[in-house]
Amino acid sequence: MLIRSVLAALLLVPFSARAQFSVIVTQVGLASGRDAPSHAGLCARDACRAVLPVRLPGDICALNVRVGAPTAEGWGSVLFAAGPCRSGHNLTIPTNAAETGYTLNHLFAASETFALPLQAATASDTNPLIDDGVLHEAVMVRLDIVADRRR
Repeated sequence: MLIRSVLAALLLVPFSARAQFSVIVTQVGLASGRDAPSHAGLCARDACRAVLPVRLPGDICALNVRVGAPTAEGWGSVLFAAGPCRSGHNLTIPTNAAETGYTLNHLFAASETFALPLQAATASDTNPLIDDGVLHEAVMVRLDIVADRRR
């Protein structure tokens, strides 16, 4: 009997740690008029994380996205961080644009599009995307969030 109780408890542990929401990340607004392939976030109880390969003129760069779990009021946080590029360049997202939020509707869902300005992490005359030190709205990202319930 004790063994059955232990086995039942072990089987229930993964279900109790199941994420209460999911995130799909997509780059939108490409010159081709088509959206890039969507990527599902890897979700835990408190956050979902996704790495989105974003297409830039002449390059592909990594965009790290962290979406916090929605609160009881239906809002949550979103953090963006630029990663390395295939060309070897490094880009950054300014601090004021790297953190934002979302609000769920009455169906416990949200679909929001964010315009992320990018800048070169270091000054470079060889960077084909950004070579003037000025911020450019280079990436449009859509987050589709669905929650089972609010915490």
